Amino acid sequence: MKPTKKFKLVLLTFFTFFTGSLAYSQSLAQPEPTREMEMAVERAVARWEDELSLRAKQTALMEKKFIEFALKREELLRADLPEAEKRKQLVDLKLRETYDMRDILTGPQYERYIELLQETAEK
Repeated sequence: MKPTKKFKLVLLTFFTFFTGSLAYSQSLAQPEPTREMEMAVERAVARWEDELSLRAKQTALMEKKFIEFALKREELLRADLPEAEKRKQLVDLKLRETYDMRDILTGPQYERYIELLQETAEK
């Protein structure tokens, strides 16, 4: 049996409504970064841009990733958890952030990124 034009139209309308509602609900679920958070991310990205000679695309990706992790960090800090658990989860979050940089940076850039993180941690 061949689908009719009316059936195709109903199916297309349903699909459009469904995907639109999913996109809308997803944007509501994601918190927006504060202005202070955006400024801190911009400063951090500017530092890495100078240190690692990032391309424009890498800079944009790094900024997006830093905002993503800053929002997760804020949520974690506001969570009602014991301090030891918060510290553990913050360390895990930083490790995931560092690991995700491998997708953005080249091999030599990533190695330099790790070196600079270690130097900062030792200070």
